[in-house]
Amino acid sequence: MKPVSRCVRTIETAFAATGPSASRSIDAALDELEAHYPRVSERVVALEAVFQAFAARHRGKGDASGGTLISALVDRRQDRLIL
Repeated sequence: MKPVSRCVRTIETAFAATGPSASRSIDAALDELEAHYPRVSERVVALEAVFQAFAARHRGKGDASGGTLISALVDRRQDRLIL
């Protein structure tokens, strides 16, 4: 499985769970994704691909809070990489 697909799947599973373990799982999935790509530009693109894939799966399902959370996490990580 490709790193982006694996990350999205892990995030999906974490959203099914509740509590602090869900947050740790999401962070771990994003950390693993970033570790897979050696160049900063590749990491930024991969993080964006995760967000787009997650958003596409949840579009029109009425669960905007998940998309907002993933968007914030991805934006924060991208900003850290770029700045």
